[in-house]
Amino acid sequence: MGMNTNHQVDATIPMRSWKQRLAFHTYTPESIWPYFYRPFVVLSTFPTVIFCAVQYAFSVAFLTIIITVTSLVFPNPPYNFTSQQVGFMGLGPFVGNLLGAIYGGIFGDWSILYFSRRNKGYYEPEMRLYTLHLPALFMSGGLIMFGVTLDRGMHWIYPSIGGAFFGFGLGCIGDVSLTLVIDSYRNLTGDAFTGVAFLRNVISIGVPFGITPWISNSGLQNMFIECGFISLLVLSLTILIILYGKRSRARLAPQYAAMSKWKSN
Repeated sequence: MGMNTNHQVDATIPMRSWKQRLAFHTYTPESIWPYFYRPFVVLSTFPTVIFCAVQYAFSVAFLTIIITVTSLVFPNPPYNFTSQQVGFMGLGPFVGNLLGAIYGGIFGDWSILYFSRRNKGYYEPEMRLYTLHLPALFMSGGLIMFGVTLDRGMHWIYPSIGGAFFGFGLGCIGDVSLTLVIDSYRNLTGDAFTGVAFLRNVISIGVPFGITPWISNSGLQNMFIECGFISLLVLSLTILIILYGKRSRARLAPQYAAMSKWKSN
């Protein structure tokens, strides 16, 4: 059954003029400057937020590398792809990303229920990280498979499968990392995500300028092998958060409480 609600307009409040309603900007007594430094304070204070920023930044950086290399290599022999065919090469990472997001969402929710039962009904945000072992292997393996098969001029389906493996890891790791921040520091989510986005953009902007020198010095195959091991190293930070994340949240609880009040003022 629906519930009827009555809304009344206070006629004593004067209506703004036509010019005021079409103003290009409005004033507010709240200062804008705290919004410039709060994300950096949150990013530099809480290890969980730093972890999320690093995971997200490197994942997007590897995606940038795959996209850039795809546009550089496939138009040339032995593939000789048209621009349309080069665009279709993004289907592999796209499908993998969708499957990874489903895995990280559904299986992640199932895992926290399972581990919460084992923890006498108490839920801890770090429980989500137990699902990342498989995406970590898929991401690093997908990067290596993409680069090795592409360097050897193998059929386009092989680098496409490698891209799908990478996309699976990307979709899951991104979802789990961001959800971890929401569950850990819900009152600071806006500032935390701003800091995460800043670090992601800083790394992603610089990566394309280093791809060509990297390929020239290491070769296409070795570059992606190095990317695979770098991703495995970055994702191994998950172990530290699983082991020490709860301890750091407890130690930094006073700072979190203070920032929550400071943010609401």
